[in-house]
Amino acid sequence: MKIKPEHLEHLRRIVTPHDTEKARKGAIRRGDSDMRYRWDCLWAAKQNQWVYATLYPYLNDDHIDTALRSIIPNLNQGE
Repeated sequence: MKIKPEHLEHLRRIVTPHDTEKARKGAIRRGDSDMRYRWDCLWAAKQNQWVYATLYPYLNDDHIDTALRSIIPNLNQGE
């Protein structure tokens, strides 16, 4: 994973609170993909400025999604 460990930890702190059972049920009901759900959790954190200023200078969307995948389980996990 290309993301710096301290940035991964910050990302974990900001997105984990948005990965709730209610959010998951809504995403499943809407038919959202796992990727869409991960990114919705990121944008729900309202840390856009941090993402743009800190992550995008050295990461692209694929790198960020890899980090998000390591934090947020797939929607169907455990079924």
